[in-house]
Amino acid sequence: MSLLSLPYELLLLIAEDLESERNISAFGKVNRRLYHQLNSLLYRYNVQHSGGSALLRATQHRQETAVRKALRADVNAQGVYRPQALSRASYDGDRVIVSLLLENGADVNARVGVFGNALQAAAWRGRETTVSFLLEKGANVNAQGGYFGNALQAASWGCHKGTVELLLHSGADINAAGGEYSSALQAASCAGHVAIAEVLLENGADANARGSDYGNALSRASAGGHRAIVELLLDGGADVDAQGGVFGNALPAAWGGQRAVVELLLKRGADVNAPGGIYGSALYRASEGGYKAVVELLLDDGADVNARGGLHGDALKAASARGHEAIAKLLLEKHADVNARGGVYGSALEAASAEGHKAIVELLLEKRAHMNAQVGLHGGALQKPLSGNVTAHHLRRIAMAISRAVGIL
Repeated sequence: MSLLSLPYELLLLIAEDLESERNISAFGKVNRRLYHQLNSLLYRYNVQHSGGSALLRATQHRQETAVRKALRADVNAQGVYRPQALSRASYDGDRVIVSLLLENGADVNARVGVFGNALQAAAWRGRETTVSFLLEKGANVNAQGGYFGNALQAASWGCHKGTVELLLHSGADINAAGGEYSSALQAASCAGHVAIAEVLLENGADANARGSDYGNALSRASAGGHRAIVELLLDGGADVDAQGGVFGNALPAAWGGQRAVVELLLKRGADVNAPGGIYGSALYRASEGGYKAVVELLLDDGADVNARGGLHGDALKAASARGHEAIAKLLLEKHADVNARGGVYGSALEAASAEGHKAIVELLLEKRAHMNAQVGLHGGALQKPLSGNVTAHHLRRIAMAISRAVGIL
């Protein structure tokens, strides 16, 4: 007796006893009519045994018909993928699917995924129409969660001015803290979005709000080299010497040789010797990074060449350890103490020796650096064979040659 000769009622009963979606699908392919009848069974099976994952897949591929079938199969809202589906549809700006999901019981404020909720997902992509629709349907404009903390921060990072203005008009807290960037203003400052920063400041954003690893918006903008935003923040009342974050303040945060930003900060009264942060001072940071033009700028503005701080202890040791010969020479010309002790290596000579920087070793010895100072990791520059191409024997030869040249021997 052929399987196809059985009544459809019996075929459906057989299908319901199958133990996987794959088996049901294969069984349904016996003929086209049977496949169409088993299609709804497949969706029901997916809800019962896979949490309704078909709904999420249909949403990801923007298949409205499949979304409708998945929702009909889940009449009791047992599927666990509705929040994810709503967030994805909002991210895509698919108003039709968003509406379908909400009409069928999806929670507009459900917390889910990297964006925290559907509103934040839509805001990050600048889906203004979808954002407006979600708000009409009761989305909490200040809901916290996700990578950006809230929808306003997400829209600010994404540089979606219309969405930012819509959220503010709908009651978004402009100074809400949270998320990767701590505030919407920091997010805009980090990303370099001048127009967004202007809107936020015009609507009452606190230019000195503290938070995140960078401490404040000014340090964020300085670190990114965003001069226009730095100027905007200063005009908006930002404290040029505000302390906080890993850099301590905005001046050492302007890393990467951001000379234009450093010049602006100094012009607006930044304390060139302000301490703080992991580098200790702006001069240390510039010296370690090899930014000679910035080092010159800082020294011309009165930077203390022997200021203590940072992993290596001071600017000369940092430059010596990193192999920045021109900066080491400049610092020595400005009377950096060649034998100052401190830092992980103990002395500039040991730092240069340990890292194998011959030219700097010679430079330091010319400036009467002490070879046998008992400090640092190695107890002195001559205490052990050194890394790179500089050995204790090489140090002695250099020292003797220099001593003869200056008439000591």
